[in-house]
Amino acid sequence: MPTKKAPVKIFRAEDVTQKLKDKLPSDVHIRPVVTEIGEVIYVGDGICKIHGLPSIHIDDMVEIQTDRGGVVKALVLGITIAEIEAVVMGDFTMIRQGNVVTSSGAILQMPVGEAMLGRVVNPLGEPLDGFETPHTKEFGLVERLAPGVAKRQPITE
Repeated sequence: MPTKKAPVKIFRAEDVTQKLKDKLPSDVHIRPVVTEIGEVIYVGDGICKIHGLPSIHIDDMVEIQTDRGGVVKALVLGITIAEIEAVVMGDFTMIRQGNVVTSSGAILQMPVGEAMLGRVVNPLGEPLDGFETPHTKEFGLVERLAPGVAKRQPITE
């Protein structure tokens, strides 16, 4: 016995948009946000390979969304036509093939200042010495140009 199919409703984007606007308060303004995303295609030994993110640059930081709901940061060190290669700055065993990757919009920085003196931290400035996270107001780039030879202080020892 043939089954009856429910009629297909067709919605126009303009109609849906107008219905949503009608339900929102008049002082609410919605702006679209465009975010480039990539996908992990390989992970192993602290390295991950990513497909996507066409606007990424070398030394950019990316954030990898893990299956466990966490975020692992990685530093982009290689870009080819086919893939992006990044060094994982955290627990790479949490990352799986297919995880979503987004650009953080920043390059690798870490806290600098008096609070960092004598501390043992990872490249992200997170403590490894068992003490609380250092609180600083300033951040310095990890990768930067060295001062020219003429601007360096002479060795006096």
